[in-house]
Amino acid sequence: MPEKTASLDATSRARLQRLKPLVTGLLKAALGVGLVAYLVVRSWREIVAQQWGQLRWPMLAAGFAVLLAATLLTFLRWYVLVRAQGLPFRLRDSLRLGFIGVFFNLLMPSAVGGDLVKAFLLAREQRRRTVAVATVLVDRLIGLVGLVLLGGLIVAAACGQRAVTSARPVDAVCCSSCGARLHPALLPAATS
Repeated sequence: MPEKTASLDATSRARLQRLKPLVTGLLKAALGVGLVAYLVVRSWREIVAQQWGQLRWPMLAAGFAVLLAATLLTFLRWYVLVRAQGLPFRLRDSLRLGFIGVFFNLLMPSAVGGDLVKAFLLAREQRRRTVAVATVLVDRLIGLVGLVLLGGLIVAAACGQRAVTSARPVDAVCCSSCGARLHPALLPAATS
């Protein structure tokens, strides 16, 4: 009988050890949500009460869905880049490191802090560290090129094809990255 009790105690301890990280994570998350809720209630009670009824919930949900989809697509793009280099990397790792990077982008006072953390964590897990870090830089560069191209398409649509093609290339790049409203050379074309 004592042997059976000892084996049950060992089994119970093993279960508790497996549950410990989950319980710890849930407690940390609950503490974080509780602190944010306390700050909102204490500091913004009147503002939140006034604005809560004016929220357009379907638009808020649609915006959140688009933001989540865009974020997940960037994680997928980065996953493809890392796998193209032949590095052992799973989609789960891409999501994990990507969300850690997004967290640090929001936490640190720069736009690349999350990329630095993501590159550090990826390099720590890989043998070819230089290639691993380069994938983060190339991913950032691809995102920047995509943003400039998207800005150029928007300027072309807003200003008309003639206004963009007649401008100097420097003007077109300035407009695509800053917006047509900020560039004086294309301002009349954008408003007419």
